[in-house]
Amino acid sequence: MMSKIFFLCLFLLLSTKTSLAATDVVINEFSARPDPDGVDWVEIYNSSSQTININGWVIRDSTTDSNKIDLSGSICPTSYRKFDFSNRLDKDGDSIRLFDSVSSSSPLD
Repeated sequence: MMSKIFFLCLFLLLSTKTSLAATDVVINEFSARPDPDGVDWVEIYNSSSQTININGWVIRDSTTDSNKIDLSGSICPTSYRKFDFSNRLDKDGDSIRLFDSVSSSSPLD
């Protein structure tokens, strides 16, 4: 019985830590077709003091699930990562959403 309680507490602790860490990563900046030969890009920022695993995270626009990029790797503490988002943003207006591997239906940013 005691081992079940231990594992339940461990699971809850790890789940909570992941959720809190995810809110520390935000879309920081983007560029949508800056010039005819330019590329669209999206930059994310980790404001926490921990490295955050972004495997399974997704950046996508608001219109369709096909306009997305799957993220992998990690983002270091207080660091930025830039991703090529070419041909995915509408120059007349669009929304960019960041989803972690847990909250696929509710964006982080």
